[in-house]
Amino acid sequence: MTRRINAVNSEDIAITIITVEEQLRGRFNVIRKASLSDALVLAYAKLEATLEFFKNVRSLGFDEYAINCYEDLIRQRIRIGTQDLRIAAIQNYRATIFWIFNEFRHSYSHLMLLAK
Repeated sequence: MTRRINAVNSEDIAITIITVEEQLRGRFNVIRKASLSDALVLAYAKLEATLEFFKNVRSLGFDEYAINCYEDLIRQRIRIGTQDLRIAAIQNYRATIFWIFNEFRHSYSHLMLLAK
């Protein structure tokens, strides 16, 4: 998957602000729970790497179009998690293609290839 993403022009890749929130919350939780010096150093290093990654990738915001789509998806009673529903709302109105990309930790990041 990494090779496929690296083959795409970086201007054509974006990440949702929801994913940024998820990743940063995860990093902050690890920092908060770290009790050993080595674990704390590693946790801060991973936070820094995550921030560097986000600086180089375009972010797709959650705006009035996304909230309208999100509320419509809620009314449809689609049974997925709240954050995934918000990501779907951003994706839906932007007509993007999802790529799931495992980057910084064992959880997931949502990267999108923007439709041209």
